[in-house]
Parts: sequence; structure tokens; C-alpha cells
Amino acid sequence: MRHSSLAVGFLAFALIGCSGSSPRQQAQLAEIQRETREYQAKAKELIEKHFTCLRKEAEDKRLDRLDLETAAHAITASCLPIDQQFRTLSRAFHRENMWIYEAAMKGREEKDFDFAKKLIALKRAYG
Repeated sequence: MRHSSLAVGFLAFALIGCSGSSPRQQAQLAEIQRETREYQAKAKELIEKHFTCLRKEAEDKRLDRLDLETAAHAITASCLPIDQQFRTLSRAFHRENMWIYEAAMKGREEKDFDFAKKLIALKRAYG
């Protein structure tokens, strides 16, 4: 069972507040913390891979003949598989609190698109 980091915080607070939490509660908390650390490590890895992909794709010489918007769409589309892996991981981790997932994903495409445009603009300005 996976829980959001917010849920981990609430659970930890509840268990700390209870005097003498049971070994079962302590084991549950330890399992939730382990799952959270695993999720955070995998999410960080996928985010780094995604931005590395965006940077690498921005170096493609074929983008030089495209306008900025089209080139940015090409870059983000090329890196979509890695982004989808991150979304799948996040959706599974936050399945009990989909509002957290929705909030985290809101505007993600726009931010990636803006980042891709900045990469292209820097490449074109500074070669």
C-alpha cells in the first residue's frame, strides 16, 4: 500500500502523539516511510532523466530550421515516454489522494514547454 508524504506526516504525528504506540503501528509507519523513500528516489531519477532528455533533444541541429514553438513541441514530444513513466509512478503513489496528484501535474506540460523554448532560445543565442 502506498501513501502520500502528507499522509506519512499525519500518521507520524498521530503515532508520536500517542504514548506507547504498538509495535504494529511502528511497523506500519516504518513500511510507509520505506515506500515513500522508494517513491521519492524513483521520482527524482525520472525527473532528472526527463530534463536530461529535454536538454539533449534541444541540441538537435534539425530544430534550427523550425520556429520556436514547433521546435519546443518537437522536444517535449520526444521526451514524452519518460514523462509518462513519471506520471504513472506518481498516479500509483498518490492513488488514495488524487487531489495531490492532480495538483502536482497541473501546469506540468506548460512548464516543460516553456523550459524547452528557453533551451532553444539559449542555443540559438549562444550557439
